[in-house]
Amino acid sequence: MAMNFDPFYFTDTMDVCLADHCSLKCKNCSHFSPFFTEPSFYSFDSFKKDVAALIKVYRAKKLRFLGGQPLLHPEAEKFFEFAKASGGFKRLDMITNGLALNRFDFSKYKDLNRVQLSVYSSVKFDYIKALTKFEEMVMQHKAVYWDIRHAFLIHHRSLNANELKAYNEFKEGLIAKIKGTVFRLDGQPLCEPPEDYFRISVKYEDKFRNITPETKLTKAEATESYAKCSLKRTCNQIHNGYFYKCPRPQNMKAYPNVEGQEFEKTDGIPLHEPNLKGRMRDYMESKVPLDSCYWCTEGLEPVVYEEHSQYKGREHLKKSSTPTQSVNIPKPLDRNANTLSDLR
Repeated sequence: MAMNFDPFYFTDTMDVCLADHCSLKCKNCSHFSPFFTEPSFYSFDSFKKDVAALIKVYRAKKLRFLGGQPLLHPEAEKFFEFAKASGGFKRLDMITNGLALNRFDFSKYKDLNRVQLSVYSSVKFDYIKALTKFEEMVMQHKAVYWDIRHAFLIHHRSLNANELKAYNEFKEGLIAKIKGTVFRLDGQPLCEPPEDYFRISVKYEDKFRNITPETKLTKAEATESYAKCSLKRTCNQIHNGYFYKCPRPQNMKAYPNVEGQEFEKTDGIPLHEPNLKGRMRDYMESKVPLDSCYWCTEGLEPVVYEEHSQYKGREHLKKSSTPTQSVNIPKPLDRNANTLSDLR
């Protein structure tokens, strides 16, 4: 029998949540940021210890810094520098809503390879102005290559005429203002970037998926959702001494409907105990849903999309509140049948 002597467990993506809280209060935020009413940061000391333990047995193609709003973290640049020096990740990305781009100092954040901006239709903000100013600053240091798309390319749903019109207006307005090169548009490659470049990705979102049920799922529902879930393969996470398959266990701690649960302890594996690689392999290959899977419909049909909007006041902080009201939407289109020419 062939033996595997590879010392590392490999995945595509590792996520690091720098700040649980956010500058926005988006309904259906999959990271539950609107429920964090006080600043909540991942400490740099904990991160250093966690990465040091992790990279002894683990490698990922990319490390994504996100939140909440990662740029709210007062020591964000220390995370980037340490992650780069660790050698455990080929690429360092940051995902932000763009409202705090004025905090971005390239001299401090030079270790990043990519910044992804989430452009939300419900937010009254001049994204194009902020993005062009950001590009101008980055271009003083590196060539900028752009990747612009609508979120439907990820979640595979149809766009109605008004959504398509709004997206095209934003896209065309942005392209008219930027000076860098668009190397990928609506999922289609246009050219090959050079070896050393800075990537700005823009994801336009006018709907969010509602994947948080008001009440706990049955065992059968949780098992089905877990079996079909994509998050456990694409959104691994480390936080405060634990490794997680997905961000939900750690982020859900502020959600009032699960008050008293400790998913951040029951649904992850400790990083600082013996045989991490073996425990990680068993954990990742397990067919048993996590406790937090009983509060997640990621793998269930039908997928419910709701207009992107913001919570107002504190009503959502009450226990048994429903994140949003479900609405009927068209059946998602087969991605192969949805021609990208309609977006151009």
